[in-house]
Amino acid sequence: MMKKELWYKYDFSYQSDSLLVGFGSAEMFDKDNNKKFEWNNYFKFKLSHLNFNRLFVADVNNSWYHTRYYGLNGDGPHVLKNFLNEKIEECGATKTLYLGTSMGGYGAILLGCLTNATQVMAFSPQTWLTPGRYKKASLLKKFSTCDVDYNLTDLKKVLEETPSSTIYKIWYGEDNSNDALMAKRISNINNVILKPVPTSVHGSFKLPIRSGEVRTEIEKFLYK
Repeated sequence: MMKKELWYKYDFSYQSDSLLVGFGSAEMFDKDNNKKFEWNNYFKFKLSHLNFNRLFVADVNNSWYHTRYYGLNGDGPHVLKNFLNEKIEECGATKTLYLGTSMGGYGAILLGCLTNATQVMAFSPQTWLTPGRYKKASLLKKFSTCDVDYNLTDLKKVLEETPSSTIYKIWYGEDNSNDALMAKRISNINNVILKPVPTSVHGSFKLPIRSGEVRTEIEKFLYK
């Protein structure tokens, strides 16, 4: 059985004013049926030469970051926002970069906006929860026992209505019609930068990772 308390981990042992936060996507589990922190290995093995503190957050309910987190009082993004702000203060970060793919990209954008992160890097993120998404992920059932703020489920509305200086860099498969739609619907919002990737595959992070583009973007964030 999945352990609901295993939804975050962190390493604040680095002498750095930068915090990178990796948000987990849906359906990512390890051999013990616990949520994987899929950015952990990338940070550990591909960015070992860089100095930054790191925090990993997973939504063990696969509810697009709108339900409950073990050990926190209340439901949804505002509760998680308070948790993130506490961790930012704890590690002394003055710069924050949030990353995520698919559901993790959705979480990175949503929480990046609410906490006024310095920058977000999102890959093939959903930017609103479609009727098909509600059905596929059983969201109505998951939301029924929580105090969900439905105004926060549409990221276009969140970005338009929440004051924030965050820069959002969005990678998406330009040949994936759904990914392209999700990205382009927020393209006119201030500080949103779209980065089309020549692929039809959902989860457009592989090509920019293999090319070194993601590493270069992170290095620029850390040392600009």
